[in-house]
Amino acid sequence: FFVTVTSLGETMINMIFGRGRSKWMQWFIIGQTFLILLVFRGFLFSEQTALVAFSSLPSYQYDKSVWPESSSSLASKEMELMDKAFLELITPSDKRIDVFEASVGLIWLKVPEIITIDTASYQGVEGSFCPVDWTRQKKEPHTVPRYYNVYNGKTCNKHNMAEVVFDFADLVKMTRRYDRLVGDKVNHLDTAGIIYHESRSGSTLAANMLTVGYPETSRVYSEPTVLLRAMKSNNTDLVRDVLYMLGRTNNTKEKRVFYKLKSDAVRYIHTMPPEIPWIFMYRKPEEVVASHFNPTETESTVCLMERKHPHPLLVEISKKFDNTKDTSKMTDENFCAARLASLCLAAIREHQRTGKGYFVNYNLMPEILWETIVPQYFQVPITPTAISRMKNISQVYSKGKVDNTKEWNNNIKKKVTKKQQKSAHKILTPYFVQMEKFARQPR
Repeated sequence: FFVTVTSLGETMINMIFGRGRSKWMQWFIIGQTFLILLVFRGFLFSEQTALVAFSSLPSYQYDKSVWPESSSSLASKEMELMDKAFLELITPSDKRIDVFEASVGLIWLKVPEIITIDTASYQGVEGSFCPVDWTRQKKEPHTVPRYYNVYNGKTCNKHNMAEVVFDFADLVKMTRRYDRLVGDKVNHLDTAGIIYHESRSGSTLAANMLTVGYPETSRVYSEPTVLLRAMKSNNTDLVRDVLYMLGRTNNTKEKRVFYKLKSDAVRYIHTMPPEIPWIFMYRKPEEVVASHFNPTETESTVCLMERKHPHPLLVEISKKFDNTKDTSKMTDENFCAARLASLCLAAIREHQRTGKGYFVNYNLMPEILWETIVPQYFQVPITPTAISRMKNISQVYSKGKVDNTKEWNNNIKKKVTKKQQKSAHKILTPYFVQMEKFARQPR
C-alpha cells in the first residue's frame, strides 16, 4: 500500500509540474495504481473483472534507457502485487480453474462473422470446455476416428459436469498468465506436424498410426472443428490461441501434438504458424474421384457438399476447365473433380509461396510414414516398437467405428465409370502431375 501511495503522489507531482516522466509513463502508473486500489477495495471490483484486467497486463521487460532505475523497480513491485492478487482471486469454486489446470479440453468455438477480417485481435468469440478422455483413442483410434468421437458430448455427463462456456479472448489471457505463474502444473506440447489432405487419401490412417506409435508421449487431434473454425475466421491471433489451448495437458508424459484436419482446412493454411511442418496427402485422380462415389461408403458424397456455396478456388477451377462460373450447371463428376482440385491447388500455392510442405502419394502408404515422414520431416525419433504398432494398425480399416474386420489396403481398385475417369483426367490430372514433382522435393 505504501508503494501504491508513493507512486500516486509522485505521478501527480510530475503531472502538475509538467516534467519528470513522460506522459505515457504517468498514465501507465496511474492506471496500475488505480487498478490495485480497486482490487484491494473488493467491493468496487468483481473477481471476473479483476482477473481479466490482471491478465491483460503483460510481463514487461524493462529497458533502463526508457525506465529510470527507481521507476523500473517500482513497476516490478506493482507487477508482483498484481500477480499475487490474480492467484488469490482463483478459488476452488471458480469454474476457470479446470481450464487453467487442463482438466477440461476445448471442444467448441463460437465465432461471430465480425472477425472474419484479418485483424490483429478479436472479440466476441466464445469457447466451450468439457472433460476429454483420451484413453480409448490412444488404444483403438480407428473406433473414434475424429476428435468429435473422442468427447462425443457425453464426457460432461459422465463426469457430472455441465459444458462450460467462456469469453475466449479473456480466458486465453488469464490462462497464459496462470501458466507463467504456475508453470509446473501444466505441460505444453510441441506441435510436431499437421496433416492436410485431398480426402479419401489415407489421412485418417496416418493419424491413427501416429496415435498408436506414440500413445504415451503424443496426442493426435483428428479433424478438430474448433481449429478449423478459427482458421476460417482468417484471424491468425485466434488460430494461435486455439493451438495454445489445445496444446495444454496435465499429462506430464505427453511431449508433442499432431493435427489431422478436415480436407477443406488446406484452403486456410495461410492462417497457421509458418514454422509448423505439414504434409499434403493426395491420390491418383480417377481413384480418388471414384472413391467419393463408392456406394458402399456410409458417409455422404463429401465432394458434392459445396453445391450451394462453392469456395472461390472451386469457382476458379470450374471456369478454367468447365468454362463456367455457375457451378450448379456442372455434372456431379466434374464438380467433384473440381472440388478436389481446389484442395490440391491450395496446397500447391502454399508450397510455391513458402517453399514448405511435403506432398505424399497415397500409394506410398503406410511405409512412408515410419520411413520418411516421422523421422525425417516431423523430426520425431522412430523406434522399433513404434514401427511395430504402426504396422499393426495399418492392417485395420481406419474408420471401423463398430468393428475392425475391414482391412485397409492401398491397392484396392474402385470401379471407375467413364464419366468419372473423364472428369478426373481433365480437371485433376494437371494438379496431380505438379504434386508428383513436388513429392520428390520434400522441404
